[in-house]
Amino acid sequence: MIQEGFSKASVLEKESGECAYLIQLDQETTLYDPINLQGDFQKADAPIWVKFERLRQMSRCPNTVPVRIQEIKKREE
Repeated sequence: MIQEGFSKASVLEKESGECAYLIQLDQETTLYDPINLQGDFQKADAPIWVKFERLRQMSRCPNTVPVRIQEIKKREE
């Protein structure tokens, strides 16, 4: 999957606010705020493969980077 441009990541669930779900790449501390995360992937600690593009807009939540998901797939642990 990495050869195809995907990054290994996990979905994190926050308790409230506009950023209920964030993405964190494995081996990184940066949190990404996906503006188009599909309902199937809105699960705490869901392991995923993801391709995304960073957006040039203000973040909806503090200390996050806004992104648009281009492709996402479930990952087996």
